[in-house]
Amino acid sequence: MKIDGIPLVSEIMEKNVENKVSMKLIHELKDKVLNMFVEGALFVVDDNDKLLGILTDGDVRKSFSGNAVHDIEAFITLAPKSIHLNENASVALRILRENEINILPAINDKGQVVGYITIHLLLNNFSPERLYMTGQEDNNDDNKERHLARYKFALNFIKKGGLSLDCACGSGYGSKILATNSKNVLGVDLSEDAISFANDNNNLKNIEYRQANIDHLEFDNSSLDNIVSIETLEHVPNDVFLRFLENVEYWLKDGGVFVGSSPMLRYKDNKPYITNPYHINEMPRDEFVNAINSKLKNFEIHFYYQDQDTFLPLCKENTGFCIVVARKSKNEL
Repeated sequence: MKIDGIPLVSEIMEKNVENKVSMKLIHELKDKVLNMFVEGALFVVDDNDKLLGILTDGDVRKSFSGNAVHDIEAFITLAPKSIHLNENASVALRILRENEINILPAINDKGQVVGYITIHLLLNNFSPERLYMTGQEDNNDDNKERHLARYKFALNFIKKGGLSLDCACGSGYGSKILATNSKNVLGVDLSEDAISFANDNNNLKNIEYRQANIDHLEFDNSSLDNIVSIETLEHVPNDVFLRFLENVEYWLKDGGVFVGSSPMLRYKDNKPYITNPYHINEMPRDEFVNAINSKLKNFEIHFYYQDQDTFLPLCKENTGFCIVVARKSKNEL
């Protein structure tokens, strides 16, 4: 089923399959077949391009080791993992991660290899605003590293062993980080495709993902230990933002922690300067700080700004980004 926002494999796969070879050609090429590998893999097909198996470059080198040509067929992985070209791309990423492989052949209804998909191809084609990460990428760019750093920063403050709300969770990479210090995590997001991706790629036994509007959430009074809202507040109208803060005060238990973030509205030539069209509620530093202080009155509040993976006290108007940590005071009997 096509999910809005997530492409089909056919829409992003590499259609020029240069690493496809017949069994007969493998024997003819011998060690020269190594020149045909893509992402360390070779698709073995029959005369009609139907997928038979997969060879890895390591297996082929073993086959030709010691100047003795061994039976290369013994090294072929038969009935290999593959994906239909009309499957959702998020499923492809889950298969790649679960099986710790780098490449996945795409097949049609006849089982013929018509393309392939890799992890990097997948991640580069998902939404540029919402980051589709599993938290396991080895070569995250600076933007992704900053996002991950914010959740790791939040992890230092949240109440351990409690119930954490990740709002809005996006593709779930942050919920997975929060789960390491939480008994349970509830990740909510408005996007169906993000929740689908999160369930496929960032799910753990103590995480539940739910599609929901931030303005329609309902929780009992003092029912949550932690609320984390990273890369969210600038995406909602100001009235929704203010109601959300009121709910934070209502939902959190005494001693509970709220961690939220927002870019600070910047100015260029004395005019508001917004670089991201998805940000509909960027606020100047003072407005953001005043909103937090006015709605979270019974909280100990600290404001920080981010410099790569370092977080320092917020003290300047033009720092560009703010992350707030607020702990609800305990009522003294």
